[in-house]
Amino acid sequence: MLAFLHWKAAWWFSCGSLRSEVSLTLREGLLAYAAKQAHVLRDMAACFAREWYPVLAAYNMEAEDWPEEVWATTKLDLLPTMSVPPLEEGDDDAFDDDMFL
Repeated sequence: MLAFLHWKAAWWFSCGSLRSEVSLTLREGLLAYAAKQAHVLRDMAACFAREWYPVLAAYNMEAEDWPEEVWATTKLDLLPTMSVPPLEEGDDDAFDDDMFL
């Protein structure tokens, strides 16, 4: 999801300058709109990362493959991790896939 959001933000940013045959005023508006859409998507990615990083860290799951932009724009290493009780023996089915249906 993070990779998609950053790709889509870059796509929006690149779309802002595609229409060169329009007036200067309209071109500036298109650039502003594209920049706003890109900013919204980057903010969504940062929010997603801030919400999920503590959960992943609590379960010792890797987030290293997240896009570099996430690490550069979000201070993830400063977030506290969640306190999660350890699983007891026999609890391996505690995260059964059916709970997400």
